[in-house]
Amino acid sequence: MEYPKALYLGDTVTHEMVIVQDEGEETQVREHGAVDFGDLPEGEVIEPVENDELPEAYANAMARIAELETEVRGYQLKDMQSDELKAILTERKIEFGSRDSKDTLLKLVIESE
Repeated sequence: MEYPKALYLGDTVTHEMVIVQDEGEETQVREHGAVDFGDLPEGEVIEPVENDELPEAYANAMARIAELETEVRGYQLKDMQSDELKAILTERKIEFGSRDSKDTLLKLVIESE
């Protein structure tokens, strides 16, 4: 192999180039997902929107952000025990059933934020 060598992280539309100087660096960077440019996955091209479409595009983007935040919060809470989730709900004065599943409790905690 000839060095220095360029490897890439991301996709064909949005990517970061990493320059490696030797085989050891190349191995390490590849372990973190870097690939040759030709092996990058296809990226999604974002089409420009007309000015009159901006409010709707903004609303859609904000809704998607809210969905992702909820998903992230679920991952943050998933390791908590049911008793811990019940304590949070009690503190927030949110009603729940004594036999509610952990998934139900998670949903209630997230919705109460």
